[in-house]
Amino acid sequence: MICIPVVATERASAEFVFTHFNTENESGISSKPYIFVIGLLMSQYTLTEYDASAHMIMMLAVTPLSSLWHKVNQQEVPIYAVWLSAFIAFCIALTSLGSIVAFQAMTSIVVIGLYIAYALPIFFRVTLARKSFVPGPFNLGKYGIIIGWISVAWVATISVLFSLPVAYPITDQTLNYTPVAVGGLFIIVVSYWIVSARHWFKGPVTNVGTHSNV
Repeated sequence: MICIPVVATERASAEFVFTHFNTENESGISSKPYIFVIGLLMSQYTLTEYDASAHMIMMLAVTPLSSLWHKVNQQEVPIYAVWLSAFIAFCIALTSLGSIVAFQAMTSIVVIGLYIAYALPIFFRVTLARKSFVPGPFNLGKYGIIIGWISVAWVATISVLFSLPVAYPITDQTLNYTPVAVGGLFIIVVSYWIVSARHWFKGPVTNVGTHSNV
């Protein structure tokens, strides 16, 4: 992400990046504020994918065959989880062959689903567990509640933005089905938790300070 601008032979000025908006596009979107918001989400996509890879093992802990995804090779790489992630990404990319709107919806679902998963513990921390929460060795002190609410507000904002239409006029071919898909996925995940995962999943596991070299 850092190397690409460094090696690029052509670079746009900051003035062009922040003041030029392509209002003549095939999507039928002419609103400059709307285009700015859509452009803002592009950086969100990039940061999310890096973040998702870093937390991949934790998220796979409650999935079927979790013991397989946790296995690492001699280089301590979760090779099965890496290949699973690559396969899922490949399948998501295939949707662009049939419909670019479907592909955009899939990527939106990934971003929204990931950040909702992060925001829920934060939300419960600043609400239900505000008085009972026991801080760990790394905490934000008195700023934790404020930053927590900012985080929740940010996730709520991008969830709305990723659910907005990406093309006009809105038809059955251009409608952003992200809210429907996220809602359906939420029902599936909650059902799986109630039926199975809550009976065997134990977490989060505290491992800070368990090694002498930490």
